[in-house]
Amino acid sequence: MSSEEEESGEGGTTAVEVLIRVVVTMCAVVVPLVVGFVYWMRRGASGSLEEILASDKKSGGALPLDPDATSEEGLEAVKSARWPEELPGLERIWAYEEMKEAAVASGEVAPGDRTKLRHALMDRCQAHVAWLLRLEKEQRSMDRLSRRGMISTSDYQRFTKFADELDAEVNCVREEAAWLCDDQSKAEQAADEIWRIAVQIWQQRRQQQSSEAKAEADKVSAQAKERDEGRRARVRAAEAKRSMKGLKGGFLSSSSSPAAPGGQQQEGGEKRKPKRDEAANGEEAYEAARWPAELPCAAARARYEKLKKQIVTESGGGEVAEGVARQRLRQALMERCQHHVPFVRFVENEQARARAALERSKWRSGKGAPSSEDLGKIQAMDALAKQEMELVQAEAEWLGDPSGEPGMGDRIWQHAFEIEAQLRLRRQEQEKQQRVATEKTLKSYASRDAKPWPKQLPGAKQRAEYETQKAQALRNLPQAAQHAMLQGRPALRVVGPEITSKLRAALVHRAVQCVPLIQRLQAEAAAVKIAADRGQVDDDDLANFRAVDDAVKKEVDAVKAEADWLADDSRKMADSIWAHAFKVHAEKRQAVLAKLQQQQQQQQKQDSS
Repeated sequence: MSSEEEESGEGGTTAVEVLIRVVVTMCAVVVPLVVGFVYWMRRGASGSLEEILASDKKSGGALPLDPDATSEEGLEAVKSARWPEELPGLERIWAYEEMKEAAVASGEVAPGDRTKLRHALMDRCQAHVAWLLRLEKEQRSMDRLSRRGMISTSDYQRFTKFADELDAEVNCVREEAAWLCDDQSKAEQAADEIWRIAVQIWQQRRQQQSSEAKAEADKVSAQAKERDEGRRARVRAAEAKRSMKGLKGGFLSSSSSPAAPGGQQQEGGEKRKPKRDEAANGEEAYEAARWPAELPCAAARARYEKLKKQIVTESGGGEVAEGVARQRLRQALMERCQHHVPFVRFVENEQARARAALERSKWRSGKGAPSSEDLGKIQAMDALAKQEMELVQAEAEWLGDPSGEPGMGDRIWQHAFEIEAQLRLRRQEQEKQQRVATEKTLKSYASRDAKPWPKQLPGAKQRAEYETQKAQALRNLPQAAQHAMLQGRPALRVVGPEITSKLRAALVHRAVQCVPLIQRLQAEAAAVKIAADRGQVDDDDLANFRAVDDAVKKEVDAVKAEADWLADDSRKMADSIWAHAFKVHAEKRQAVLAKLQQQQQQQQKQDSS
């Protein structure tokens, strides 16, 4: 009996031990799982969120950074940090508020205090730029991840709280920028541009830091290279010294002594440090414009005054009657306006550029602002431009409108600007056509089917005829005509009006022969040079092109010289001879096309009948 109880006692003890072992094993397995689950729920999925939002590289569960320490770091450094619980840069916000209270306490804010407040406000913005850029980049991603349940509720609440605080800070800074604006009519513009300027300055500071870091790295690399060069030079000198043992003294001349280590100059060899470019510092430096020594319309104004004096003298010093003379004055005055309009636009652009530079400098402690000398030069040029406009208005009012309508002085500049706008559009259209023609010519040279250039200048017969007529006219001149020719008088006073008229017609006929070639050179010269650089033009054709190009330039100058001799006292024929030749060529071409169309119509009528 005692033996059975002992066995049963031993069996009961064994069952308890087994139960204890099972419980301990389950606790060892379950407790770590529960602890890990609770820790994950409390910590959230910030590590996986960083991996999802990282654009260039994974953060790897980096530790959160101090918001104040990363307020002006790069965007990558801010991106790897967790969303802060409060706004970064609170010290700057408090400093600005204290400065504002001190400035407002005295009543009206002084200009110097207003400038200091602007700088403090910009420093306040710099603490939030990186976080603002990250918020704009990741806000949609955070909302999407929250809807999918990929981030914890606490992390999303932390993000939304920070976003609301940052949005309130943005609006507050805009209100302060509007309040700090000197001109209240531009307060809204200042409020809209404050953050754009802040981001621009933040990027410029990053560029400056990167350029300085690169310069420092280049300097260290150059110093290391210089040390290596010096070390190698010393080694070479030592080896040479060992190899020359036993040689007599004076074997080497003093001029062949080894150079200084690193190749540095001994006499005046101090290298001049390169100037530091302002653009490398990230600052937009204001570059003053180059103003002309005199107004661009000075020559046109002198021609107008000379013509006016001549016409007034011919009219007996009285009122100039309506007719050809007054119309010539109107044309000369409009030509004077056309030379002045681009200068007026240039002055307006420089004024706008200077105002923009001054506005930017308010947020940069005065850096990049135009100097007082630059502003004074702009004001002086603006005064000259307005003075010229007033003089032209007075002349236009004196000339009047051909129809007799009053107020010509108020309308002349409107007409001048309209004509200038039309000319600008015409130039743009011509440039567009020129680009199309250049592309077409390049394609033809690439496919080797371009039209060859002539070997000689056209119009040899017309040039010979003109020279023959001129030689016959100058042969056997009377004594007075020879004296006038030696004095450089025009042909009208040398050979008379009849022969002068015949020579003018022959000269125009001579110029018309070169018009098609000039038009082709204007359209294809640039393309030919590009194709020649590419090796797509034959050597013979390229030689013909260059010879013809030089011949055309000489012919243009020769025709202008002859036109200047054949002109009347106004001497305007030299400037208008080629324009007249182009016009005659166009009229002849239109007449030929009209004749061809008429022949085609007659042929169609005959075929139909």
